[in-house]
Formats: sequence, C-alpha cells, structure tokens
Amino acid sequence: TFSSTYEGETASLSVQINLLEVDGVELLPPSEDRVLVSPGSSTSMAITLRNIGTSNVSLLPTLSGLPADVDVAYDVLEVQLNHSAEQVVVLTFNAATGSTPGTSAISLVYQDAAFSVAYNFDVVVVDREEVAVNSVQTRLLASPSSVSSLNIDVTNLGTSSDVYVVEWTTQSQGDWFDFTLTPTTFQLTSGSTQQVSIGVQERSAGAPDNGVVYTLRVVSTSNAEVSDMVNLTIQPVMAGATLTVLADVGEAKPGGSVYGSLILTNTGNTEDTFSITTVGTDCGLDATVTLAPGLSTEALGWSCVVANDAAAGPSALSFRAVSSVRSNVVVEQSELYTVEVAWPGDSLVALSFADGRLSLGVDSSTSTVLTVSNLGNAEVSGTLDAFGKDTGLVIIEWTRMSDDTATSDFTLTSGSSIDFLLTITSNTARTASSEVVVRATSIGGGVLTSDESIPLPITLEGPALPPNGLALPLGVNVSQSAALGVMGAGWLLAIVAIQLLRRPSRKSEEITEEESEDEDDDDEEKELPELGYNECRMDGESKVSCPSCEARLGVPRGSVPPFRFNCPQCGEKIRVVE
Repeated sequence: TFSSTYEGETASLSVQINLLEVDGVELLPPSEDRVLVSPGSSTSMAITLRNIGTSNVSLLPTLSGLPADVDVAYDVLEVQLNHSAEQVVVLTFNAATGSTPGTSAISLVYQDAAFSVAYNFDVVVVDREEVAVNSVQTRLLASPSSVSSLNIDVTNLGTSSDVYVVEWTTQSQGDWFDFTLTPTTFQLTSGSTQQVSIGVQERSAGAPDNGVVYTLRVVSTSNAEVSDMVNLTIQPVMAGATLTVLADVGEAKPGGSVYGSLILTNTGNTEDTFSITTVGTDCGLDATVTLAPGLSTEALGWSCVVANDAAAGPSALSFRAVSSVRSNVVVEQSELYTVEVAWPGDSLVALSFADGRLSLGVDSSTSTVLTVSNLGNAEVSGTLDAFGKDTGLVIIEWTRMSDDTATSDFTLTSGSSIDFLLTITSNTARTASSEVVVRATSIGGGVLTSDESIPLPITLEGPALPPNGLALPLGVNVSQSAALGVMGAGWLLAIVAIQLLRRPSRKSEEITEEESEDEDDDDEEKELPELGYNECRMDGESKVSCPSCEARLGVPRGSVPPFRFNCPQCGEKIRVVE
C-alpha cells in the first residue's frame, strides 16, 4: 500500500506484489586449481557448494576432460541444497599404475534444470617416485673362518629413472663383524631391479647368541622421502654336535676285536663339516661328513683290535668330532668295553734265573736273581718254593728285591715282573752237586696253577786235598812213595853234614841253645791242628785275618771259637777255630 498526503488530504494506493524464486549456487574451490596424482596412487580434492538463491536446488555433477587412465569418485553424488544451505563434496582421483604423466584441463559442472555452476581446474599425472627393498631371508650367520653373503633386491617402482644410495646402520655398540656392501650407489630405470650383496665375517667372539640387528636402507638421491628399508639379524655361527656310540660286541680277549657303529648329529645353527676319528686307538674310523643343522649321519661302522698287552677289566674307547666352522669345538664320546682274562696256555707266570749254573765252596754261599713274570693280562699272586735233586746239600733263602723283604710271596699286575734274590749256602763239607727247581703256586682270574722253572745246576766244591806226589819241570811226575824216599834221603844227608860241621865251642853252645829254644817254639806251633778251607784263628787281640782277602777283621763281641761269620770285605763266610 502506497499513500500520499497533501494539504490535509491523503491518497492511498494498494498494489499486489508477487515474489518469484531465484536460483543461485556458489561453488567455493580449493586453494589450488590443480590436482596432482601419481600412477598407482590416489589424490582427493574438496569443494563447497552454497545455495545463495531463494529456491531449493538439486545438483548433479558432470566432469569432462578427465584422462582415460584416471578415475574419479564422489563422496556425495547428488547434492540437495535448501535456501542458504551448503555442502562439502570430496572428489577422489585414482590414477592407474600405467598412467602416462601429463596435464589435463578438467571442467566440473553442477546443474539443476536450466541452472548450472562450473569450476575449471587441471589434473596433473606426475611421475611416481617409489623404491622397494626385498629380502628372501632376514637372518645371516657370521663365521670366523669364511665370508657369508646375502643378496637384497632393490626395485624402482617409480615411473622415471632415479639414483639410489645404500645405508647400513645399527644401534649396537659392538664391533664383532666385518661387512662388505656391493654396490653402495646405483641408478635404476623404471621397473628395474638391482641386487645389493652383503658379505659378513666374524671379527671377534662375544656377539650375543641371538644376534645383532642391522638396517639396510635405500634412499633416492633426488627425493630423500623416497626410501625403503629392511632389518637383518647378523648372528654368530654356533657349532655343536652329539655323538651316539653303539657297541655290537663289547667284550674281547687281547688280540680280539670289539666293534659297533656311531651316529653324529649337528646341533649347531649352520651347515658344518665334521672330522670324525678315534683317540689313541685305530678303529678304522676316519671320516669327514657335512651336515645341515639338526641332521644326523647314517650309522658309521668302527672296529678296534684289543692290544695284546691290554689288562683285563673295563676299558674305554674315545671318539672325537672336530668342527670345521669353529675349530675349537671338539666333541668327544667314550664307549666302555671289557677286556677278558687271558693267559697263554696253562701257565700264569714264567720263572727265569739270571745264571745258568752256580758253584760254591765249603761253608760258602752265592746268590742269583730269579725273575717272576706275569704272562697274563690280570693280576696274579702266589708264593715260591724250591725242590729238586739233593736240595738238602744247600740252604736256600729268599729276598724280594723290590722292598728287600725276606719272603717268597709275590703279587703281579698285568704284564709286570718281580725279582727275587736267591741266596744258596753250602750245607756240606764234601764235593757234591745239586739241582734246584723253583715252583710258583699262584692264582689269577680265579684259577690256581703251579709253574716250574728249569733246573738250576749247583756245584759244591770240597776242601783242597794235599798233592799225591811231585810235579817236576819238563813234565816229569814222581809218585808219592818215590818222592818220600828221595825226601828222606835228603834229610838224612843234611843231618850228617850238620853233625860233621858242628864244633864244640861256647859260642856254638849258646847258638845251639837259642836254636833249641826256637825249635821248641816251632814245635809248639806245629802241635796246633792244621787249618781247613776258609778257617782261621784269633790272635791275642781277638782279631782274625780273612783267608780269602787277608783283611784284618775284628770278631763279634762275646764270640767263642768255633763260630762262623761273613767277611764284610769280600762276603766270604769265615770259620774261626781254636
């Protein structure tokens, strides 16, 4: 209604107004009028639609100019906008892996009946920058004796060539390994692959058994954000093995054989070569086997000959395996076997004399060494006794030389021997002979046996007899009767000559008296009995002279002839008479 007043009068006019709806939509674009997308990836773009008209609108999008290998997706396809309302729409562009890099002009139109709103922008397919690092295994064993290697594949997943650098790092502070990386810098065209070789060798022991983690990272030189990496565990090799020994025959006599089989199992964490032998004994086992971790060999045969001098009882064979990965790893396993008791024939011991014959005089003694040897491989013990021909003519005494004990008992270990000093003293005053046989009664291995020595001949010499006649030079012998006749005639002539030469004088009488006194003394000496073999008399100082070595000896205190004692100088037995 319109009204106007003039000089008090008002005029009014009523007009009917009909308001019509007006379509109006505002499209608010993103900050940049382009979308960058790389092949095989996706990129999103957000726009805002706002209803600035007076009518409600329903909008549908139309996109033109989009490359064939790029797709688009809307989070809201049909947009419904009331008066003053707005809607955010997200467009996601997906480029195929083989998309060709380039720029395309894109027109986005939202339309409702005769009304539309448009937005023009560019879709740019850029070159893809991507690298991939792949490894079949992530654990590498380091050996002190050789270099272990591993190949890593590096692939350029981008759409253009690029140059890459290899980085090798760890957080560990240890310095147990030496590494080689080949190559450390390389160029790859799109889709190509380069192998990076890693070599490792243990420098020093002490690394953790579970290994040390190292990181291999490949970085693009044109874009540091383009990289990929793989973690590798470097673990020191561990060598180990177990030996299982099986005996098929575990008992044998000396000269016989024990035999069986052996199985070796690799308990280390790497393939290893082991040298297998026996220790100290040749059992025909000298093998070299290569095994992967956890695997075992087939049964390896062995056969050992028991030594001829082996002692009876339990004994052991030692088997040894030496690792080639770590030469200080040596595994040994023992196997017990039994050496059976054995003696040659029916004899337990052998008896032998140091002398083949003995000779001794009246009231004298001599000695020889008797050796008793154990012929078997087990301990034997026993005692000695003597018998034989005319053994009553001698007195036998035993002395065990190992401990200087007067005994005839002995105990011998396998293959050992013992010496006895056999002292034989004459028990007769005449010339005779005797034979002594030593018998050993011994027990060994539960068997009682007697063994005898060969006879030992003994010659006994009686006292020396006076000569029967004379033996003259030039081989002339005179009988006893003729010799006595000649000697009697000689004495008779001597007496006659003395009587003729004797003159009666005072001086001669004095001389005669002195001679008579000397003759009396000589007669007194001649009245003593003649000394026998090895006999002597004490003088006024209770001393004697040894008949054999003429040593001046004192006799034991309180000794009264006749008695015997041994000369400390020559060892002969002396008989002291009145």
